[in-house]
Amino acid sequence: MSNPLSHPEDPGFHSSIQENLKQLSAQLGSPLSELSVMEIYQNACDLLSHVSPSPLTLARVAGTLLVYRVQDTELEEFE
Repeated sequence: MSNPLSHPEDPGFHSSIQENLKQLSAQLGSPLSELSVMEIYQNACDLLSHVSPSPLTLARVAGTLLVYRVQDTELEEFE
């Protein structure tokens, strides 16, 4: 998998976002595999490929996708 978004100012942010997604999924009670986390991250990159988002924007989109992916998500977590 390639990362279509490139941020030379912070080369470690790709792995940092993926690690945070993994931790958040565990905190939400549905730990995801590395493959699932990478898939969510790649989907976020694909959704934002037409713009040049900040790392925070990419993290927010990836986090939103995670919440929709985790089973038994409570209504408040969608908001």
